[in-house]
Amino acid sequence: MMNDYNSYNRGVTYGSYDRTLYPLPAEKKSIRKTFSNTAWALIVSEVFTYIFYTAFMIFLSAAGFQTYYDGDGNLIQSAPVIFLSCTSVTFGLICTSLIFGSGFHFKVSDLFGTEKVTAKKLMLTALVSLGAANAVYVINVFISMAVYSLGFELDYAITDPVTKIDRAAEIITTVVLAPVFEEIFYRGVIMRSLSRVSKYFAIFVSSAAFGLAHGNIYQFILGFTVGIVFAYADMKMDSILPSVIAHVAVNAHSYIYYAFSGKYEDFAYFICVGIFIIIGTAALLYVLKHYGIDFPEYTEHHKKRCMPVLLCSVPAWLFFIYAVYSMFSSFTAVD
Repeated sequence: MMNDYNSYNRGVTYGSYDRTLYPLPAEKKSIRKTFSNTAWALIVSEVFTYIFYTAFMIFLSAAGFQTYYDGDGNLIQSAPVIFLSCTSVTFGLICTSLIFGSGFHFKVSDLFGTEKVTAKKLMLTALVSLGAANAVYVINVFISMAVYSLGFELDYAITDPVTKIDRAAEIITTVVLAPVFEEIFYRGVIMRSLSRVSKYFAIFVSSAAFGLAHGNIYQFILGFTVGIVFAYADMKMDSILPSVIAHVAVNAHSYIYYAFSGKYEDFAYFICVGIFIIIGTAALLYVLKHYGIDFPEYTEHHKKRCMPVLLCSVPAWLFFIYAVYSMFSSFTAVD
């Protein structure tokens, strides 16, 4: 189904100007407004996240909860610190969704449809996502080696919960809260807003925004790749249930590595990665054979209303510049 702003004058030409192909000024303005509002939602979510994170850290510091690094560079955090620092993103997304939801005609209840959803499709989406995520992990290993050879490394602390309560807090935030509210925002608000112009365009741009928002090159590649799987499945089933379940699976499966190997660097980790890639590939082949992959149409009509107009949006450029700056500033010179 083609979603566009110019259906009323399709097929009308004026001299050499084809109104079927090119948007009229009023239509272009309307599309640019949609793109700009979507970009503002992304920017505001980052601002809210920063505000909540700062407020939570001030509160925790005043309450006597401290963080420190061990000899291996792991960040030691208590359960309250882990929970509140991680949920700052969740609170930011909730506030942004509430603010922009009405303007985008967004209702949470509309996102959890079940008419086209089946248990088999949910499982296949999760398995394909797991395969894609682990394939990206392999790619990121080589990227990390290349970056290190240039004298840089990614500057981020590895959180190391000490007690079972600390670990439980980490699991609740990363496996339960983050997948639900990130999917409501990125596949609910962002993708559905962009879908008003082009569903195909919405799949890829919302996935890029999802990856960029994670703030480093490794998670950008991961977020963009699995984001496409999430978005496509949601679009086909008209529900965010597939992406929520798949997102939970992707975030949760890393704990299998902890359970079996205890650390990411040993041989057992790569065995697990290989197994997930094989399972994910098998699931993808099953999908291709029994369902096929049929992305929404992306005609010249859509193309003239997507990237050319997006590039004219100042808020879109602001978000992109901020995200790219955050991504590259995460690299530091190797000591």
